[in-house]
Amino acid sequence: MWVNNRKGLRRLVVCALSTVLVMAAIVPPGNRIHAGETTDQLRNEGETALTKDLMGMDEIAETVNYHTDTARYGTFTKTAGGKGTEYYPSTTQVTYGGLEATYVQTFVRTGSEVKEGDPLIEITVNYDKVTLAEQELRLQRMQEEREKRETAFAEQIEVLEENVRSAGDSYGRTAAELALRRKEVERDQYFYQNDIAIERLEKTLTEQKEAIAVQYINAPCDGVIDTITYFREEEKIRPGTLIADIHDPTIELIRLDTDSYRYGQAVTIETGNKDERHTYPAHIVAAPDVMGGMIQGFTLARVDDYEGTRGVRWRNMTVNGYVVDLRNVMIIDRFTVTQLNRHYSVKKLTEDGAVHKRYVLPGFFAGQDYWILDGLKEGETIIIER
Repeated sequence: MWVNNRKGLRRLVVCALSTVLVMAAIVPPGNRIHAGETTDQLRNEGETALTKDLMGMDEIAETVNYHTDTARYGTFTKTAGGKGTEYYPSTTQVTYGGLEATYVQTFVRTGSEVKEGDPLIEITVNYDKVTLAEQELRLQRMQEEREKRETAFAEQIEVLEENVRSAGDSYGRTAAELALRRKEVERDQYFYQNDIAIERLEKTLTEQKEAIAVQYINAPCDGVIDTITYFREEEKIRPGTLIADIHDPTIELIRLDTDSYRYGQAVTIETGNKDERHTYPAHIVAAPDVMGGMIQGFTLARVDDYEGTRGVRWRNMTVNGYVVDLRNVMIIDRFTVTQLNRHYSVKKLTEDGAVHKRYVLPGFFAGQDYWILDGLKEGETIIIER
């Protein structure tokens, strides 16, 4: 809004005229009054000149205007935007846990859909055939030795039992029973230790043979390949090597590269090509204000109509949402506020054209608006300084 400040300029000109009239009544040192001239004549000449100047200033006052704004109550909003990417919270890492192997070929790539049990890569397990044969022979000998010892123990115990039955007196019977008991304990200890050793060796051989039989590393669940490790031809694959990351596509979020949003806040996600953009409403489901140090520098959003948008190809995503949304607050043009040494002020224009400096307490500014907490009343006219 433009306003004319003629009254203020006229007041300024009147003050200047008074000063000049007083100066005209004084003859400066060094000046002389010539014959026929009087002080009154000089004063009259000065008044005539000032009258001409005043008329010129009056014409200038007609053209001086201010660009102003009016303090008012309204809605103050501030938005924040950023980029977005797909985020899948349910992800499974596939690692190799068998014997050292050699890579053969890969059956999938990033973005491939897989079912539980589908092969991801083919491998050839490397193993020492001589060591395996030695372990098998050792197991066989341990089993044969057990059979021999079992027969020997049975014969020895049978003899001792006969000694107990044929003992002639109580002393001889007690001695025979003790000898039988010692042999039974010896038998039990042998079979306990020997059976544990045999069981361990059998388990080791079984695991090795199962590992040797592996030709494929398969998907442990349904999902989509996020990443797949690419190996060179005949590259060695060792235990613990990462093979792939598989995510569950039924649980999808949007990762936003800003932490300005709050939990539960509504945002708008835009996606698509340059010439064809689509907009979807969403809500923040994970943010720093409720998750502390678990999330920093980003937030997670879930699209509201998820079932209907599951087939959307998310690309070139942008997000926008209100980080401040205030109703019925004092608002003025942001260029009316001046800051000096941490103090904020505006220039208030009165109805008679006077300009007064007014200190204010500001809040935020966004776009063209400045939210003012204190210092102004509704309807006051403020000068915009651009």
